[in-house]
Amino acid sequence: MYKTQIVLGLLVLYMGISHSWEIAVAHGYGIGFYTNGVQTEVRTFSSYLRALAYDEVHDMLLFVDKQIDNDAICGISIPDHFYQCFLKRNGRNIHGLAFDPVTELLFFTDKNERSINKIPLVPGANNFGDLVIKLDEEIPTDIAVDSCRGYVYWISTNLPTPKIERVRFDGSEREVILNLTSAYIDPDYILKPHSLVIDQRKQRMYWIEPANSFTYHINYADLNGQIVTKTTIIDLPEVLFTNPASNRMTLSERDLFVSSWWPEFYTTISKMSKEAYVGSRFFRIVSGSVANQDFSIVARNQIRIQDIRHCEAVKCFDEKHSVDPYCVHGEKVFGRCLCKCAPGYIGKRCDVSVCDNYCLQGSCSLNDQGLPKCRCNAGYSGERCETDMCHGFCQNNGVCSLNEEDVPSCQCDEKYEGSRCEVLRAKK
Repeated sequence: MYKTQIVLGLLVLYMGISHSWEIAVAHGYGIGFYTNGVQTEVRTFSSYLRALAYDEVHDMLLFVDKQIDNDAICGISIPDHFYQCFLKRNGRNIHGLAFDPVTELLFFTDKNERSINKIPLVPGANNFGDLVIKLDEEIPTDIAVDSCRGYVYWISTNLPTPKIERVRFDGSEREVILNLTSAYIDPDYILKPHSLVIDQRKQRMYWIEPANSFTYHINYADLNGQIVTKTTIIDLPEVLFTNPASNRMTLSERDLFVSSWWPEFYTTISKMSKEAYVGSRFFRIVSGSVANQDFSIVARNQIRIQDIRHCEAVKCFDEKHSVDPYCVHGEKVFGRCLCKCAPGYIGKRCDVSVCDNYCLQGSCSLNDQGLPKCRCNAGYSGERCETDMCHGFCQNNGVCSLNEEDVPSCQCDEKYEGSRCEVLRAKK
């Protein structure tokens, strides 16, 4: 379903990906897949990885492939291990990723450009990304999306007063949600947020916050920035005793997961139920040695808007007037008006064949990856049979024809000769 791009330098040491993984962790040059605290699979790359997001619509893990002079946004399909890149451009410094399953848009922050951007994960999309909003002094870091209401949230930490902001998917209605002047902030509170995530079902945003040199908290607020329990809900002195920038967080339907990196290359992954009370502690599920503190973590979620009352506004059709079947060549994703298309079909309802009007002078079929390929009619060539093999072949008014093997030849005017009538005959 996606455009394929060849990425040089990819080194895959293990091709299998577990279909039942709970969390994925990117650290340096590898991605580990974990279930119940046990690493079940691992993939190793020849380039450096940063940031993770999970595309639950197409069951794909998305990440930033950081190369020498550019950042590329790439992905691995979980079912068939298919690797591809969607964005590759020099000068990028992509820090955070967030996928919206409703619009199939991938949002990302660019620290160099000081911008929030988006790219559609659909066929025919450009591979440079579209600007959502250009910031002035702020440098955006972590990012999250509110799929139900169509907002993207981000953290800016380079200012004297760090803050959490949001904007509509189209770049309108920019609004500061949290900073030190917010009415819901305690006067003694020090706002230094990082690792922002959104719980669509509970209508909350979570972030990690340092309390002092040795203790970090997980804080939450509603999606309008009203602190639910003043400043903290979870005290993590044993888990997050490290540089705050190295602590990452993700959430599943039931649990919060936090990864942290210690000074001696020691990493931990811990989790706790989202229903835990104030003062509860995480329990450690993974520990080991990792040589780089810049890593990311993501949980494998299902569609987060299913059966959520306040998400009714994002339904793409009225149930009373719904089309049956809604997905013409595919299936609904968890009963919603999102379609997972069968190979060879695209479109919101999987009603468009990838072969439609693809081969200009020939017949179309699908390759093993569900992409169109052409069998050209006699006299035509090219990826889409767009090239007339005789067009421009014969010069100087020569007449082109094809033999049985589709090899062009020329019948030249009496003044010219040569295989393409390119030579002026010598006068006798």
